[in-house]
Amino acid sequence: MTGTLATQSASVTHPGNVRKVNEDSILSRRSNMWAVADGMGGYAAGDIASCMVIDALSSLDVSGSIEDASSLIEAALQRVNLKLACEMTVGIGSDMMGSTIVVAATNGLQCACLWAGDSRLYVLRQEELYQISKDHSVVQDMIDDGILSLEQAHNHPQSHVITRAVGVRDELVLSKVIFDLQIGDVLLLCSDGLYNEVSAADIRNLLGDNSLDCELKAQALLGAALNTEAKDNISICVVQIPV
Repeated sequence: MTGTLATQSASVTHPGNVRKVNEDSILSRRSNMWAVADGMGGYAAGDIASCMVIDALSSLDVSGSIEDASSLIEAALQRVNLKLACEMTVGIGSDMMGSTIVVAATNGLQCACLWAGDSRLYVLRQEELYQISKDHSVVQDMIDDGILSLEQAHNHPQSHVITRAVGVRDELVLSKVIFDLQIGDVLLLCSDGLYNEVSAADIRNLLGDNSLDCELKAQALLGAALNTEAKDNISICVVQIPV
């Protein structure tokens, strides 16, 4: 099946309980593309970087094939990467300004996920939660190398150190996965401010609560994060594939 599905979606972003500036940005007002960007680079710089990344995506027409959509998204992210890496850093006086990004675009029951950094895409399918993206981070590399277990990784002092992001190097290396959706799937795009505070089991249970629509699921996830220390910004985008 190709074409535009009548998806439902809802998004929310919040500075959390500690930080005064929200450096996250979200793209949600689309029927077939959603994104979460988590900016970095110190006061104001991260905010600018994440906004630039989302702005680069917001004008794209990704109504074509899933392969064409992927190419358009990657080209837009490469352009904003070059602008951040070569132009904006000098102008703002910051040593580093960049942003993670995770994008999901759909065409019928196909979905493309592109990402850099540790913002994530999950899929809830038949009551099971699957992580589609794989973090570009020092800790993930250590897990892959067998140095750390998943339990050790959660509280590791380098848990926030990422190895890829938009704007931090002249060349942006994105990861991409194209996969088939199923009727009734629920997609979750989020920044690390959610999954570092709320367990995968709790995320699964809230996403799978059929008494809640997308808006209430997004608000419930935010509430769960805010009931913790919520030391980081929190961004959430919930997308329901229609039954």
